[in-house]
Amino acid sequence: MLISKAISLFCLIFMYLDNFLIKAQPPYPFYVCQNGTTYTPNSLYSRNLDATLSSLSTTNSGYSYFTASTGQGTDRANAVCLCRGDVELTICKSCLRDSIFWLRHTCLNQTEAIIYFELCLVKYSNAPILGNNDMQRDFYPLNNIDSFPDKKKSNDLLRPFMSKLRGEAAAGGSKLKLAMENTPGPENTTLYGLTQCIPILSEAQCNDCLEYAINQMSACCDGRVGVVILMARCNVRYEIYNFFTTTRALAPPSPSSTHGSSPPGKETSTSRIEEENVGRKSDLLPQPHNHHSHYRHHYPRRLRRPPPSPPSFHTPGGIQHRLNHPHFSNHNSATYKNHRN
Repeated sequence: MLISKAISLFCLIFMYLDNFLIKAQPPYPFYVCQNGTTYTPNSLYSRNLDATLSSLSTTNSGYSYFTASTGQGTDRANAVCLCRGDVELTICKSCLRDSIFWLRHTCLNQTEAIIYFELCLVKYSNAPILGNNDMQRDFYPLNNIDSFPDKKKSNDLLRPFMSKLRGEAAAGGSKLKLAMENTPGPENTTLYGLTQCIPILSEAQCNDCLEYAINQMSACCDGRVGVVILMARCNVRYEIYNFFTTTRALAPPSPSSTHGSSPPGKETSTSRIEEENVGRKSDLLPQPHNHHSHYRHHYPRRLRRPPPSPPSFHTPGGIQHRLNHPHFSNHNSATYKNHRN
């Protein structure tokens, strides 16, 4: 009897801890079928989109940024993928493949769509991907519902920290615009911050995007212990736990990094990631974080969270075969509330 009760108690504790640790992390994925227009199957745009998405994974810049286009005029299909700069290429490509698979079945015959996972984003459109300067078009914020006890003190530390990372990422080269660092935080915590832009943006464009994202942190999520701002052009994130997928330490900024992009053949030390410094694939899997955190989401009406279970597609290598992948690990993990009109 005692053994039976002990086993039952252990199972209850395990289920509680498992649920707690899952809910402690921001949930993914999120997608949006953006402009509400559809294309006809087997149309010219449909064939161009098939060709673009099929070739996207072969266009890697060397730093996990992919872009491809096929066709002309209104039938031109454009696509981009941006993986987080600290992610191993094999995992990046897996995230890319699954993102395409997911979008093609959730935004069926839509001419424009975007999806966010923790480790990558993918967007396709019949319009130029970066041609629209509307920052809110792909804007998606989420925040930890827990707050620092002293909001002013936390803001006094966060603002300069994130602004520093903004400048470092923007000063990156044409292959990678990324900054990742940690710093002592409020209440004896450590702040881990990340800023990243699509690398083909100019330094000024990256700066503007990141500045907008950082300002939105204060607008939507002031004083929170963790915030993520996702956009098609750039993204920012800070946490009080180490969410980086590699343990390498980024070098401090070089004197030349403050003067724009590096000359051809060089990368700024703040954003350069060499493949030999990336950890083994087993080191990249997200680790449970023992912190009291739940996330709240501020997303536009058109931004949708996928259904509780993935579509019933049994394509080899498809979603049902990849639910343990890092970019699926947080699926179905939190409660959502719309805070935007």
